[in-house]
Parts: sequence; structure tokens; C-alpha cells
Amino acid sequence: NMQAIIEAAADGAETQGTTHTLGTAAVPPEVVAPYEIQVASLKSILAQAEVAGALAASALAAAYQGFGQQSLLIDQLEAKSEVLNSKLAASQTEKAEGTVALHGAQAEAAAHA
Repeated sequence: NMQAIIEAAADGAETQGTTHTLGTAAVPPEVVAPYEIQVASLKSILAQAEVAGALAASALAAAYQGFGQQSLLIDQLEAKSEVLNSKLAASQTEKAEGTVALHGAQAEAAAHA
């Protein structure tokens, strides 16, 4: 009954010396050993997955921090852009007023000519 042997190995069946017992039947170590190796291998894979998960979480945190810094930089650039747009609008208004004054002065000069 291989399923019972697998379950016994997985559940940490009683050990007497090097022979495992399953109920009243003795299970030779060479039968249990491959399953113990599989369990050890699975534990190793799980440990590696936990390390990989921790690395991924660290990378995600670093990326999020970088994103926060980029977001702050973008906000600063947008603020500077608004200031420059405001200055540009003011200078265009001054230019328009100057053009109107110039045309007025030209018209007045022409009237006196």
C-alpha cells in the first residue's frame, strides 16, 4: 500500500533505529528514503521561494519609493511650468498693450503731421 507509506513518511511516522513502522508492519528505510528526500527537496524549494518572495517585495518597495520620487519631481516640474506659463502670458499681455500704445502713438503722430 504505497499511499499509506507516502502518508506515513509525510506525517513523520515513528522511527525505531533506522526502520520506520507503519501500524505493526516495519517499513524498510530504502522504501521511505526517497520520500524523505522528496520532502527535503520540497522544503528547500519552499525556502528558496520565500527568499525570492522577500527579494521581490524589496524590489517592489524600492520601485515604489523611486516612483514616489519621480512623482515629486513631476509635481515640481509642473509647478515650474505653471510659473513659466504665467510669466509668458504676462509678457504677451505687456506686448499687446505695448502694440496698442504704439499704434495709438503712430495714429496721433499721423494726425499731427
